[in-house]
Amino acid sequence: MSMPKDNFFSKLFHCIFGMNPSPPQPPTIFGLFTQADARCPERQNTYRWEVFMTDREFPNSSRCCVEEVTWHKSYSMDQHEFLRFKIKAPDGPHKAVVVVGRTVEIPSVAKLSAIALTSSGCCVSSESLAQAAVDEITAATIGTRRGDELMGNHNCRLVSSLTFPNHAPSADELSTLLATVSKYREKYHLLDSQCFWYAKTVFRALVELFGGSENPGDRHHDGGRIHGSKLPSLSGSVHEICRTYQEQRIALSKSPDRTRKVYADPIAQVDMQALREETAACQQAVEAKESERQQALLAWQTSESEKQQALLAWQASERQNNELRLTVQMLTERLAQVAQSGEMQRN
Repeated sequence: MSMPKDNFFSKLFHCIFGMNPSPPQPPTIFGLFTQADARCPERQNTYRWEVFMTDREFPNSSRCCVEEVTWHKSYSMDQHEFLRFKIKAPDGPHKAVVVVGRTVEIPSVAKLSAIALTSSGCCVSSESLAQAAVDEITAATIGTRRGDELMGNHNCRLVSSLTFPNHAPSADELSTLLATVSKYREKYHLLDSQCFWYAKTVFRALVELFGGSENPGDRHHDGGRIHGSKLPSLSGSVHEICRTYQEQRIALSKSPDRTRKVYADPIAQVDMQALREETAACQQAVEAKESERQQALLAWQTSESEKQQALLAWQASERQNNELRLTVQMLTERLAQVAQSGEMQRN
């Protein structure tokens, strides 16, 4: 039986160097993969994420394919729903996790009060509950600390899952779909365009656009419902969103720089040069902090070295002092013996 190549080279490396080779670093794809020592995951709104994923200067995003989509519902009072994507890297072994959801920047007490009024049957105006929606992605490399945190249970249950037997969407295609859904209804309405609507709309659009196949064993656990109340039908909005998505993909394919500047939302109109300068400035700040850390470490090591030298000097002085005391004691005893011998001779 022949030994697998990776196992053979691993054993060879171990025999030569006495250690296992370090695992390869995740690919450098901004907004998707994080390094093993990253302090925080990638976090961006869906508009800015599309800018990164569809820019020609970062073409590898189009080679990263969605492996699985899972739809989750929280056990918490607000029953938040979100989608989680597993995305494969072009290098093979690495995968990223991307969590997508819609939230709103209002105090949680006010939000829960509105939910309680709605679930109890009170009539609440949809317009009175309208707020600017916050559609955000959070991404990290699976197998790193931040990626494993995003893959955790988070006190929620599975609503449904989706795989793509024929044509899986790429990361840049997914980013366009998310931005399209965000643009379709930019306001967060508690009754008709909240996190339930966002998760369900993206999920159904993935089925329609890419032939996604739901796992028949999944139970929906009231997905797309507000405390048991069923949401309106999504068929019309999903078809319209899919049509807008296809139009946008055609427009992007004709764009020389594939930089998205279509939306009127000022958040969406991101200057890539400004982003690069911001990234470079952050990198310089990181390097400066690293230099400060190294200097502090060197100062500490120098201080420790000086302390060690002082300790050694004190120990040497202590030894010499003890030797001198012992010599004095021996001389004193010898002097006493001589004196006693002289006294005996006189007598």
